[in-house]
Amino acid sequence: MFDEGGRALLERRYPEAEKKLKAALREAEQFPPSDVRLQRTIQTLAELYDEEKKFDLSEPLYKRLLDNDEKNNPAKKRTLAGDYDKLASNLQRQGKYEQAISFYLKAKDLFTQADKEGVETTATTESDLNAMKVENRVVSLIRLASAYSELGKTAECEKALREALTVAEGSDDAIAAGRVFDALGRHYTTAGRYDEADAVLNQAQTQKKKIQDVGIRRLEISNTALLFGQLFRAQGKINDALQSIQLSYKMRAGSLEDNDPRIYEPLLVRASIYRDLTCYKDAVAELEKGRVLVEKSFGDESPRYAEFLRQLAADYVSCSQYAKADPLLRKALSIDELAYGKDARQVVLDLNAMGMYYIYQGKYTDAEPIYKRALEVTEKNLGPDHVDVAAALNSLAWLYSNQRRFEEARPLIERGLAIREKALGNEHPVVARNMHNLANVLISEQKLDQAQQLLLRTLKIQKSVLGPEHEDTVATMRDLADLLKASNKFADSEEYFRAILKSDQKTNEPGSAIVAADLENLARVLIETSREDEAKPLIAQAKEIKLKLPGYNDSNQGHAITLGVPKTGIATAKPVADKWALVVGLSNFKDPAINLQFAAKDAMDFRNYLIFEANFKPDHVKLLLDEHATRDNIISHLGDKWLRKNAKNDDLVVIYVSTHGTSARKDVGNANFIVAYETNLNNAVLSGIPMQFFTAGVRDMIPSQRVVIVMDVCHGGAIRENSLATAIGAKEKETHHTAAGSKAIILQPDMRVKASTAAGTHPGALSVGTGQIVVASSDSDQVSWESRLYPNGVFTRQLIEALRTRGPNTTVQEAYKIMRAKVEQEVLRSRAEIQTPILALHTWHGAEAVLGVKPAAPRNVAVPASK
Repeated sequence: MFDEGGRALLERRYPEAEKKLKAALREAEQFPPSDVRLQRTIQTLAELYDEEKKFDLSEPLYKRLLDNDEKNNPAKKRTLAGDYDKLASNLQRQGKYEQAISFYLKAKDLFTQADKEGVETTATTESDLNAMKVENRVVSLIRLASAYSELGKTAECEKALREALTVAEGSDDAIAAGRVFDALGRHYTTAGRYDEADAVLNQAQTQKKKIQDVGIRRLEISNTALLFGQLFRAQGKINDALQSIQLSYKMRAGSLEDNDPRIYEPLLVRASIYRDLTCYKDAVAELEKGRVLVEKSFGDESPRYAEFLRQLAADYVSCSQYAKADPLLRKALSIDELAYGKDARQVVLDLNAMGMYYIYQGKYTDAEPIYKRALEVTEKNLGPDHVDVAAALNSLAWLYSNQRRFEEARPLIERGLAIREKALGNEHPVVARNMHNLANVLISEQKLDQAQQLLLRTLKIQKSVLGPEHEDTVATMRDLADLLKASNKFADSEEYFRAILKSDQKTNEPGSAIVAADLENLARVLIETSREDEAKPLIAQAKEIKLKLPGYNDSNQGHAITLGVPKTGIATAKPVADKWALVVGLSNFKDPAINLQFAAKDAMDFRNYLIFEANFKPDHVKLLLDEHATRDNIISHLGDKWLRKNAKNDDLVVIYVSTHGTSARKDVGNANFIVAYETNLNNAVLSGIPMQFFTAGVRDMIPSQRVVIVMDVCHGGAIRENSLATAIGAKEKETHHTAAGSKAIILQPDMRVKASTAAGTHPGALSVGTGQIVVASSDSDQVSWESRLYPNGVFTRQLIEALRTRGPNTTVQEAYKIMRAKVEQEVLRSRAEIQTPILALHTWHGAEAVLGVKPAAPRNVAVPASK
């Protein structure tokens, strides 16, 4: 029975192997605890559970194995060392790093004692004995080093690897030495010590070329080639990285059986590079190749297959192919629930992936029970103080933050931070990231002093552990500088902006868009302190860079900072009787080839802002998402089905649209068209909605004298799917590149940029002017972008944030001024392009528009609110 189970395990027939090995264990129970047959059966069943990632089932078996040997074979130091090492590895794979390290250290001591004493072994030759001694010690030390690395203990990690290298080189074991050099290369690459990584990986190759067995030599060299790929990737040498990864793949495919899981590992790395380049379709194509290999290797009911499906689904989400992602996520969850049980901690990975899938579409009510279940399952299995609980708390807090439920998000993040500080120490980069997340929530709650202190603590950790020029460190400095500027602490803010500029000038090309963004940020602070003369040369330097970037044009002078603030007068205004809104967002279209990623979520977030922060009654806001946003449904809700039926002369009407838009059509008077759910881009004239319908048409259709239109609409013809060659070329030059996530908008000729009014001139509580305002995501010759930092379009997120500046009293005009600068800055830094939102004041008169104004005479809805 044991032999049959072992054979099934080798052939990866896991259900059969488990059945046979369990039966074999029942038979072996009749033998004494010291019997080798019992120990061998326990160990093989534990290894099966490890292969299936059922670590909670293998852990008690490894403990039993160790207990039997401690009682019955205490003199066999090498055997005991191996038992400690196996248990430590199991604990490490469960995230129990401190426990794992303690067992690794016991294994290390026992290996040392065994070498001194002369040891028991089943090896038949002296060379076999030496190889076994070295391999066991080296593998254990490499694992110990990786556990230290997980806890951020880099010095201890390197010390363990150096000790492993001493053992390997002292025995003249090429395989062991090569593996240690591999581990050192991985360690140095992670630490950004690229020259050292290159040197040790070359040493790894030199050692491995000494291996006599051709099959083993090829496989070992393929591992080093894969690590070279990771090193080149970290250095931005993408072509070199892909060549090394391809070499690794070819060597494995030529040496291993076609169902060996090691074949697809290079495909996973290559897909992750494509993902970094935002070439998601290429990543999907790579994973689809690997999907066949995984099915061959493990079967389509294996947890390994579920793990693969989760990543494939994530890339489909990044491609905005939500319909393709959904069945993959459900399949993965079904596999893991069947394999582990519905309350097993392994299903948490599936729940987290599904929760993110829902959040990206703005389906918050679907995501909340998913994340709550993930937290409950994690606490049940690992206890309240495990680091995985901290991750689950932060996921739920992230959902609440997206919903602006900060009072519920904050205590979750605080608890997660306390857990991580206890488990990882106060100086760990993950702890710093958790602090940064908490600071962001405090900023949203306008608790600026507390946020400042947290960001200062975060920065101190990052400078110490990651270095002053690490991207996380610079990102924290930037947030701190922005916070200080918002708190009118201009001197402190200036200090950080100058430090950021210095760092970015050191790590980027002189003509980098990032440097231009830094120059403008510093200039803004100088302007705030009436130092325009100092600001002018910085603005000029930034303009020289921006002249060469996509989106620049002479008519807007490169969207440079305006020195001084224009002044306008305030005319008589009338109270707002009631408020109504139509909010439209399309991520999923009837034709999935034109899907967008975050448009529906943007619409949901804007709707939530109106209801929860801008004093709109929930039944006064109509939300149309995806399949509900058909051409007829949108038009009818603008008309008698919603707005025209409900809105009156003295009301405020808000219309928000996030979807595709077509380019101007000469055959229909240069009209642009909004793309509805069922719109055929080849016949947008008949199946789309003319852009003018939302401007001139709305004035005729809706009786209200106050209409605010927000257009986060992309021009479908301008979406530039990133080609691999373009992305790699841009990366090699260390510049940003055009990628998936881009949008553009074509504006009508009568839309013109208008300057914001002077600061401090705000209307009364119920006094709002009249006319029409259009706020659009970008100028006509530009691309609008989705963020790389959060799951929203940059325009919509920054508009909502800007509208919160003074709470419900923030005017549209002052929000535009703030939002415009934020959008320009983020897009300049992350995309190396210029995106300037447009404010068009169509016949608007009197006091500035305030979306959050409280209605003076609210009424009931004339028709039932529905999707």
